[in-house]
Amino acid sequence: MKPTTGYGANKRGIPLRNDLPHHDMTGGNHWAGDLIKYQNTNNQLRLGGDMSDIQIAATDAGMARAEKMLTQAASLTVNGFTLKVTNLTGHKLITGYPEGRRMWLNIKWYDESGVLLVNDGEYGPIGVTVINPKDEAEVEVHSILDLDGPNTKIYEAHYGITQEWAAKLIAINPAYADMVVSYDRETGAVDYILQNVANQDLGTSHESLHFALNDTVIKDNRIPPYGMNYNEARRRNVIPVPSDQYGDPSTDDDYNYFDAITLNPPLNASYATIELLYQGTSWEYIQFLVNANKGENIFLGQEGTNLLEAWLNTGMAKPFVMASTTWGTAPVSPQMVVGVNSIQSGLYSGKGKNITFSATNIFTAGDDVTILGQVMEENDLPLAGATVTIMISGPESASLTGMSDENGVAELTWQTQSPKRKGTGGTISGDYTATTSDVVADGYSWDGVQTSVDFTLE
Repeated sequence: MKPTTGYGANKRGIPLRNDLPHHDMTGGNHWAGDLIKYQNTNNQLRLGGDMSDIQIAATDAGMARAEKMLTQAASLTVNGFTLKVTNLTGHKLITGYPEGRRMWLNIKWYDESGVLLVNDGEYGPIGVTVINPKDEAEVEVHSILDLDGPNTKIYEAHYGITQEWAAKLIAINPAYADMVVSYDRETGAVDYILQNVANQDLGTSHESLHFALNDTVIKDNRIPPYGMNYNEARRRNVIPVPSDQYGDPSTDDDYNYFDAITLNPPLNASYATIELLYQGTSWEYIQFLVNANKGENIFLGQEGTNLLEAWLNTGMAKPFVMASTTWGTAPVSPQMVVGVNSIQSGLYSGKGKNITFSATNIFTAGDDVTILGQVMEENDLPLAGATVTIMISGPESASLTGMSDENGVAELTWQTQSPKRKGTGGTISGDYTATTSDVVADGYSWDGVQTSVDFTLE
């Protein structure tokens, strides 16, 4: 709660203070607002729905506050080969409901010519496809590519079930023996069941995302806050796991409120960009909730599927950049130029493998307006892996971002909203323009040409 100037009460004689705590407990889950709005539009909100324009605006404001809070939560500094991640909050970094939440370092190493050598903590497609419940299309999910790599630094809390507790649960109800404890993140196959845990050696445990059943902390490397005392942390059962992290204090000493990391540049690296990323809901957690929900509860039976649908169609809880810095000497600026030489609008129709794209410039409120942009090098060859930003302007505005595929085609979708039952709300009809506003690619610079296409929303 940041100090601000104000009055502590609306009574006479209350002094004006410059250290009044600002009670904004928004937290960092900036994706939750997109989830709520998507499920509202698709009639999937439980105990809610038919949100008013004021409620939607309040949700957007909450998302903006969450993103601002994330940018104020940590700092990155580099001194030689030491990277320091400092916790600027009054709680562990990260905090809150830990399942699915994580913060990590994405370090991209370049040589002196600007060629990317290594991408530590890379986030992107992991080769796993799922069926989108919305349109039955195959979608490749995104996650951290190498969760266990030696240079992958992830801040998170992992909980689990002990052998003793597993045995006791099965003794209480033998049906618990077949309960799935974990799934393979790539195949979705059952990885471990409760009986496997009970059969382990005494004193062991197994990681699990069963929040209500977990009884032990397997890992907790979240960065302590300033002044977190060992004795107090032990009394509250919040010491790091393992406990000798962050200064290894004893008795009445405090933990470090920062993490000092020794950088490991690859051979020929001269420069690195470093980002501290936050994700509120990971693929691994979504997968667990979908697979563990067997649809046996009449009221909540479809919530796993609904959550997967919302996650897939709102950017997969795209990681947010909390802080950034650099290491080394910046590479030579590239001479290659890249640009978007064509752009068109259209609609997808059909299901499964029969989905087709039809170019059009006339849409109906509620359509998913798809914009295709062709990214080309200056030698007229298509460029893959370029991040394209397109601005929608008209009665309403939006910013869309997508990456070009192996054919150089970047596909971006603007999800418009249909009016409510009474004809109110929805995306405003009228004439719109989609314009290229930026193209970013390693080793290239954008030519600055703002290619555009006009379309109408009826």
